[in-house]
Amino acid sequence: MRLRRVAPEALKRVAITPGLVARVVGVIQSWDGDQITWAGLVDRTDAQLGYRWTRQALERHPEIKVAYKLCREESSRRQRKVILDPADSIYLQRAEKLAAEVAKLKAQLTAFEEQFALYQYNAHMRGVSAADLAQPMPVIDRGWSVARRANGG
Repeated sequence: MRLRRVAPEALKRVAITPGLVARVVGVIQSWDGDQITWAGLVDRTDAQLGYRWTRQALERHPEIKVAYKLCREESSRRQRKVILDPADSIYLQRAEKLAAEVAKLKAQLTAFEEQFALYQYNAHMRGVSAADLAQPMPVIDRGWSVARRANGG
């Protein structure tokens, strides 16, 4: 195998922003065919998004890691099934897609619950009461007069 020389500007590192994380998750969720691998994901993100990240860079983002894990489990389950009717295949694909979405949302809910527990602990340690936390946000005065607000405009 011959290694090709790459121009220096092609090797420029690009940070994985939240928007790019969502696009990579989309690539994972639309994975068809063979078993998903990190090397395959790196190649496919390079082909579809135009950026080549390392496995470690992709795996550092929890959303990508969870989507990868779910896709890998789904792929292994899919390989064990034999489908006879094309209509069943369509319904099965839809059910699998919805199940993957439910699993993703459950993982996200778990992360939010863990974050809430942390916030609750920190508030308790700093002596912040529930009444303090439940106070409404302050009204922002943008220079409107009282009469103008009363008239709805």
